[in-house]
Amino acid sequence: MAVLLNMLTLKQIVHVSARYAHKKIHWAKLKKLKTVRDKALEHFDEFYANVYGKKWPDIRAALLKEETKYMAVVNNFSDPDRVKSELELLGAINLRTLYNVHKENLDFFEAKRKAESQDEQNLEQVTTSEDQLAELQTIHPANRPNLFEALNAESTEFVNNDRQKHIELKSIDENLNEVELDTNRIVNSSLDLSMLQEYIPTTKIKGLDDWVLESDHYKFYDKASDFRINVEKESVLSFPEHLYVYTFERENYTRFPNPKKGSTGVSDYYLFDGGSILPVLALDIQFNDMVLDMCAAPGGKALTIFQTLMPRVLVANDVGQSRINRLKNVMNEYVSNICEGQNMLIITQQDGRSIDENGRYNKVSMFVQCFLLFNIL
Repeated sequence: MAVLLNMLTLKQIVHVSARYAHKKIHWAKLKKLKTVRDKALEHFDEFYANVYGKKWPDIRAALLKEETKYMAVVNNFSDPDRVKSELELLGAINLRTLYNVHKENLDFFEAKRKAESQDEQNLEQVTTSEDQLAELQTIHPANRPNLFEALNAESTEFVNNDRQKHIELKSIDENLNEVELDTNRIVNSSLDLSMLQEYIPTTKIKGLDDWVLESDHYKFYDKASDFRINVEKESVLSFPEHLYVYTFERENYTRFPNPKKGSTGVSDYYLFDGGSILPVLALDIQFNDMVLDMCAAPGGKALTIFQTLMPRVLVANDVGQSRINRLKNVMNEYVSNICEGQNMLIITQQDGRSIDENGRYNKVSMFVQCFLLFNIL
């Protein structure tokens, strides 16, 4: 008996009845249902496509990418030459090399475009001059009088003829008698006039004059006339000389091995998301700058700024104690006590909104989501 019970499952022994509130939805209907993600994408496609134009498909693809592209920032306080050689043996590429190649291509095509545009303008000017000369020779042959003299003569003749015409004035009654009225358009007052109100053709819908599609909202910034907008042309980002960032080629998501300790006791490189390098480049840090990172934790951005070896002082600030601890751990792992006593790296803990040091810093980095988090908390 025990052997039989072991062979039987619980469902075969006990019948459990279950009630379902709804029928199971067919897979075809589930496939057609719009999820929250689909609705959000529709909104983004409608709104941001007009904002970013041709760049939006690439931005959209990057936002939907589930895999993270990591980059390795070489620690200049370790053994940078050895670390760079090891990363290159792994197949990683120096980001500065890619940047320089891309910049050279842009400069080449920009110069080519300007040269072609100048050639087209010169050709258009030559063609226009030849066409104008041929047209003038056709209109003004040598045996014809001057064009201005001919026009003046025709104008004088027209005025003289116009003065000789006599306009006879008629009374209103005489004009009314001569006009033929369309009797079909006259409404008899003795008839029921409610039929005229049954159909009134509309030519314009009132009430939507000030209504603007959300997708067209940004188009009106170009047409604003009540205030002046100074548009500055985007400058070329400079890549710091001592910043070494390595990554793999496009569509290659190979993970870097965990960094080792160098001869100075600090880690060889720092791994972070590839998009985090853009704010550092956008700061355009110059030698002897005073830099403030208002929301520095966990420390990747501040460490990358420090690895440029350009700032005279870097102040890394955050508000929460846990975030400050993470920031200190990163700095101890990659900088340790190498810069101790030089006051090049200062860690502070305060709300970024309360920092009142106008004119002290040349560059300020701020992560907006941190301040949104502060407001929520």
